[in-house]
Amino acid sequence: MLRTLVLAFFAIAVASAPVQRAPLQPPVPSLVKVSNKHQDKGAASAQSASKNGQIALPSPIVVKLLNPPDDHGVADELKRYRQQSAADNQGQWIFNILLVLVGFGQIGVLIYTGLVTNKAANAARDAASAVPIAERAYVFTGPLKVENTGAPDERNAGTRVFLSTQNFGKTPAIINAIHAEVASELPESAIYTKDPKWHEDFVLGAGERHPSPNKPDESGLYFWSNSPTVQYFFGYVRYTDVFKKPRISRFCVQLHPQLNAFTGIHNRPDLTGFD
Repeated sequence: MLRTLVLAFFAIAVASAPVQRAPLQPPVPSLVKVSNKHQDKGAASAQSASKNGQIALPSPIVVKLLNPPDDHGVADELKRYRQQSAADNQGQWIFNILLVLVGFGQIGVLIYTGLVTNKAANAARDAASAVPIAERAYVFTGPLKVENTGAPDERNAGTRVFLSTQNFGKTPAIINAIHAEVASELPESAIYTKDPKWHEDFVLGAGERHPSPNKPDESGLYFWSNSPTVQYFFGYVRYTDVFKKPRISRFCVQLHPQLNAFTGIHNRPDLTGFD
């Protein structure tokens, strides 16, 4: 009986005594591959033992060492990578150069197209402006015949000059006025001291001449001067072409009544020009 009581008291004392557990050590990092399968099983066993009040021993960790890298393989792989990068860069450079060449080609085509278009526009403008020049009327007037009406000491002495007007252009013209006058000396400028001698609006066709050279006195276009000596004879004709533009042509000659002749003056464009 006493023995039974002592054993019971000892069992109660052992059960009530605190359990001394060993502290867990943190895992040391390592360059190894850890098997998650065994680690998970050890963790589950530790948790189960702690619940049952038992001391849980750490489970063994299964590791697998990796093979060391091959230096030659790494070098070959790096060499292949560099070769591939160089080939890619070379292809990109060639593509960029082709793009630049195509761009310059397009610029050249645009410049050439602009030059051709500009040349065609200039040709069209020149052709349009050349039509009036080529097809307009060109009218000129001047002395056709010179007559000495008598000796210087005679009462009716003088000089008579017949005028002729001719259209050298390809289209008709409307003659608006004809003027002529004489002077012993050439004027300093084309300033006419008198009004137009003849105001006649008549049509002079292309290539026509008025009056006819064979009948210079038919139209009455003549000028009489009471001086039988050498003098200058000048004037103009005003007309309108088919393009409705007024124009003028001037003339200037030197009369020689004693010879019934005249000579042209060529060093005075202001007295002999035309527009």
